[in-house]
Amino acid sequence: SGQRYGEDVHAFFARRKERNEQLAKMETSKMKQERLQREANAAQGAPPGKKGARVFIWEEEDNGFFIRRAMNRAMAANSWHEFTSNQRLYDGYHNQWDLCSALAPNEEPEGSDDEDGGTENHLADCEFPEFPDDVEDGELLDEPSYDPYHDMSQIPFGRFGFVEPITLASYNQRLDAKLSLRSLGDEQWSGLERARHTQLPSFLALLEKAKTIGEIPRELLDLRQEEAEISFESNWVIAVRQERLNGNVFYVLEPKLSPPQDFPLYILIPSAVTTLQVVRMGWGPDLQEVIYHLLQHGVEFRVCIRHSVGIEPIIPIPDRFTGLGYRRKGYKPTSADHGVYVEQREDFLRSPRGRAALFAGGIIGRLARLIVDESLASMGPSREVLTTGVRLWDGCSSAAYWDDNLTDQDIDLICGVYEIATGKSTTCAIRIIIHHRFQVVSTRRLTSDKRLRFLGGPSHMHLAFPG
Repeated sequence: SGQRYGEDVHAFFARRKERNEQLAKMETSKMKQERLQREANAAQGAPPGKKGARVFIWEEEDNGFFIRRAMNRAMAANSWHEFTSNQRLYDGYHNQWDLCSALAPNEEPEGSDDEDGGTENHLADCEFPEFPDDVEDGELLDEPSYDPYHDMSQIPFGRFGFVEPITLASYNQRLDAKLSLRSLGDEQWSGLERARHTQLPSFLALLEKAKTIGEIPRELLDLRQEEAEISFESNWVIAVRQERLNGNVFYVLEPKLSPPQDFPLYILIPSAVTTLQVVRMGWGPDLQEVIYHLLQHGVEFRVCIRHSVGIEPIIPIPDRFTGLGYRRKGYKPTSADHGVYVEQREDFLRSPRGRAALFAGGIIGRLARLIVDESLASMGPSREVLTTGVRLWDGCSSAAYWDDNLTDQDIDLICGVYEIATGKSTTCAIRIIIHHRFQVVSTRRLTSDKRLRFLGGPSHMHLAFPG
């Protein structure tokens, strides 16, 4: 939810205000215009529709402390008038509503007092929620737990280049619905039932087995259609080129037109799929806008400067034990371990190199965004980049790309890894899964010692030994 451990209502909003002030400094004119439009729509006071803002409700615990929790839009619409206008706060930078009675504790919503204990005589005078036009039939019956972070309707085309064929066609291959939804990243999405996605399961099945794009039917994939917008590089709002750096392929993004700068920034993306998504979605032309969207989608990328090749930084010799250190055989994690982990993780993320975690994607990027101000993302690497960072070089140019870097030890610290002795000298592979009320995280393959990703605090562990 973005609320830190032990953080009260007023501290949360004060911290977010400071963060928004930093985001305002990196806003492009296009991003500002879109934000102002969102704020104008929110000023009408109506609950958000199907594609509207996310909603969070602050629930009061028995001790008087408020916990911020995500709320389904359908439930939000039903609860909207349980809060006064001063108890509903919209944040245009993050496109989020907060419903919190603590914002105006002395106010009561109209019609909340009912001294007679009945409501029938007052039904005619009650103001019921007015739902926006984009609320579709059946939406208010959705499961309250389903509240997708992204607009999933953009994923088939934006991420995969899927085009629904104009004419009816049949294909021999087709993924089942469950596997199709897993491929798209949301098992609860109802979009497969829509007419425009009829052939999407077939497209995903063909895409899975294809070795070249020529094996995908032309009518299903934009990359095979000469008339498609992506086929005209002149229409792209951002300049893209491919470079081989440190032996790996990267896609370098920069503005097509930009004023001279002492140290211009470059976005480096290791994934061709993500690069195509940037182009298809029209993110840009400013790098700040591209960075913003990449962070929101939790993908891996880098924001680099270009500098003389120099001397490649020396990678420090790793400690004997990684992450949070070593634990003896039979050790069981405690709440104190979790507290130490959170403190050490936040200390590192607030360090100059903590910025690099924003761009790692996945769970690392998600944890970093709880601590690291996103405005740092577009400010370039830290001052130590030439001595402690990573040099990305093609092997022949006089200049290279430089960026802050995370070591394996840094990653283990962020993810809460510590080593527990097994008492065995032989190699064994163990998968450790931690179940917690907030998150479920599985570890990577391990050898010799158990390496525990301790992200959510202790609850119970399940050890699965691969056969």
